[in-house]
Amino acid sequence: MEREIGNKLGKTTLKTPYRDSRLDLPVISSLLYCGSTALDYAPTEAGYKSTLAGVNGFENIINIMKIGLRDIQDYIDSATEGVIFFSMGSIIQGSTLPETTRDAFLKVFSKLKQKVLWKLEVESLPGQPANVKISKWLPQSDILAHPNVRVFISHGGLMSTLEASYHGVPILGIPCFGDQHQNILRVQESGYGLALDLTNITETSVAWSLDELLNNLRYSSKARQISQVFRDQPQTPMERAVFWTEYVLRHNGAAHMRSSALDLHWFQHLLLDVLAFVILIVGCFLILIIYILNIFLRAISRKSDSHEIKIKTKKCI
Repeated sequence: MEREIGNKLGKTTLKTPYRDSRLDLPVISSLLYCGSTALDYAPTEAGYKSTLAGVNGFENIINIMKIGLRDIQDYIDSATEGVIFFSMGSIIQGSTLPETTRDAFLKVFSKLKQKVLWKLEVESLPGQPANVKISKWLPQSDILAHPNVRVFISHGGLMSTLEASYHGVPILGIPCFGDQHQNILRVQESGYGLALDLTNITETSVAWSLDELLNNLRYSSKARQISQVFRDQPQTPMERAVFWTEYVLRHNGAAHMRSSALDLHWFQHLLLDVLAFVILIVGCFLILIIYILNIFLRAISRKSDSHEIKIKTKKCI
């Protein structure tokens, strides 16, 4: 069922929605959902954009106490100087960071007035300062929603970046692979975050970055501005998703919204037919040039041969 719903409501880059006549679910591929606001990653695929309804955003943010983490709630509430939240996401384990990198962070954390909440896959670390609390799992979006959170240290994954943007929290990015570098670059260009090079993290670089994010008001101000833009929508993401889903169902698949790009063959979608045509034209042009040059060279050669024959004839006479 998950695959069926996913393929009816969503898409993967360079792939069209999965079609299966055996499905009992209504065909609503006329409308493909994506995350699309002015601040995130609107699709760039030609032909799809006109049938996409942006439903990105966060709905029904759950209070931390509602999921049984009272100790986390109390820890953040009592942080009068604020909290630095450190999480490398669910794919990258923070415990795999080089020991020198962890030590650099711990040394800097020990000198801060702020508390640190670190998602890590271990119970504790050697030399762990008193202002650092480690937990194996933390509700990321709920924590970022807390007003006491001052900085988010993150790997720069898409959802992590969007959640921090939505809640208006400056980001200190440590991108590792994939789209993380692009995500953090966008954060830097937008003015509400900084980046560290994973291969060259030192106590000095960490200290400077955190001091800049904590004490330079332009980062927090820009983060709040980004959050306001992100939230300024006529409907909540959930309301928008429900409306467009019901809209397509009400109009029997909403064929009028269906993009003709969905009927393209794979080679057309990749513009291989256009590329082949261009190559053919260029090839014909090159052949024509070669043919003309060949005629020109032959004419010169014949003229030269004729001239040599005349010279030899004069010598013989």
